[in-house]
Amino acid sequence: MSNDVQEPSSSSSGWWAPPAIIGLAAVCFGVARFAYGNVVPAVRETFGLDAPVLGLLAAVGHLGYLAAIMAGWIVADRLGARAALTIAGLVAGLGMGTVAAATSLPVLMIGMFVTGASTALSLPAIISLIVAAQAEWPTERLSVVLANGTGLGVALAAIFGLATPDRWQIAWAGFAAVALLATLWVRQTLPRAGADGAGGLPDQLVRAADPPSRPIGLALAAAGLGIASSTVWVFGRDVVDGFATSDGGVGPHLLWLLIGVAVPLPTIVGDVAHRVGIRPAWTPAMLVLAAATASLGVAAPRWGLVLTAAPAFGISYTVATGALLRWGTWTATDRPTDGIRFALLWIVVGHAVGAAMSGELLSLFDAGQVLRWMAALAALAALLGPLRGPDGQPRRRPG
Repeated sequence: MSNDVQEPSSSSSGWWAPPAIIGLAAVCFGVARFAYGNVVPAVRETFGLDAPVLGLLAAVGHLGYLAAIMAGWIVADRLGARAALTIAGLVAGLGMGTVAAATSLPVLMIGMFVTGASTALSLPAIISLIVAAQAEWPTERLSVVLANGTGLGVALAAIFGLATPDRWQIAWAGFAAVALLATLWVRQTLPRAGADGAGGLPDQLVRAADPPSRPIGLALAAAGLGIASSTVWVFGRDVVDGFATSDGGVGPHLLWLLIGVAVPLPTIVGDVAHRVGIRPAWTPAMLVLAAATASLGVAAPRWGLVLTAAPAFGISYTVATGALLRWGTWTATDRPTDGIRFALLWIVVGHAVGAAMSGELLSLFDAGQVLRWMAALAALAALLGPLRGPDGQPRRRPG
């Protein structure tokens, strides 16, 4: 285990490491978590599935993340960031390739589970590299990496969908190829274990991998974001598919493309929660997410609402996630990475519960009604947020 993490060198490998990390984050955080939602209508048609099973499939992917959390920390500690990201990329490629080749529901579920595990396998290594580069706790840069990676992956899913409108399996085979290319890029750009501080995790990161004990408010807020956003992430395509009849199939993919392009936009000004405070970032973001979700529920066939709601959803999701990461560091000032893990854990739990719940609700009610209920949940979650920092003093900006 490395006790003294040095800043990466200024060699060509050090210079290109951030784009390589974002490239792999696009695979493990964007495609792995959210590309499925862009092919839900096609998967339904291919396998003859109903909404509850489609929602369960999405939940299985998030369960893969939950199952691999501790493995990610162990691998990064014992093998180093480069090896851990290599394994994560290979796992992502294997999972996506399995999805592409699936001819039955059990195989499809296995592919989704393995794909989801790649997210958890990559996270500790990404955090350790950011810590090594900054020599301080990395909330703002982590938000930038995850947002840009997620947005790029979601946009990539839309582009592949447009390129293969009638063959979603080919798109997923393409995702697997991208995962392998991103893995090769990481291996070419990051130093080997033991060089430039790229061996095991820093001591403070390993200590932070202990099981956390965190406030219920953060868990409820993070789960609320995950649940409230899940109907759009999993079944948003279904909503616009219902009235996209004269655009040659472009419209539904446009929804995903707009969300993907919008997700990284808040990072242009850095971490919003760092600049204005957690609650001033969290509450407006969740209210905007609620409005965007409700707008999609009443959009058909008003494309103007879709073109507005999609980017608003992507931007608000990023700001809300960043606020939760900042909140997590405040709940564990002596072990900030522990708080980050805790926040991300409950977002994923919310996504898993929300995906399964959305599928069940959509089997009983129309999509517009379900989206309005999720919007109401997002508005309710907006009321959450820390009024005071860990020292008991009112917090508007981090110290």
